[in-house]
Amino acid sequence: MVYSNLKFASYDCRGLRNVDKRRMVFAYLHRHKLDVIFIQETHSVLSDERRWRTEWGHDIIFSHGTNTSKGVVVLFRAGFSPIVSKKITDVHGRFIILDITVNNDSFTLRIWAKH
Repeated sequence: MVYSNLKFASYDCRGLRNVDKRRMVFAYLHRHKLDVIFIQETHSVLSDERRWRTEWGHDIIFSHGTNTSKGVVVLFRAGFSPIVSKKITDVHGRFIILDITVNNDSFTLRIWAKH
């Protein structure tokens, strides 16, 4: 089974607004070669998307909160490109639900951050 080898992680970062912290977290996650990473409490806003994607180097799915609270993201490692057939995001930055397909196997991914 292909999906038995997928590596997932979840991390409550308590804010990634600080560029040094964000780069440190991204570097740490890259070193562990994780396929899918769920991050809570990013404190991201719409204007962050382009910069964060560039720094990460691959796709990120965002659900924004404010620049001081909330926000969740799903990051995919470079070289791992699932087909996303459905995406539901919360306007308050509390959850993301994704239906994805990887090598003809379908999955539902969910990330939720408490209120």
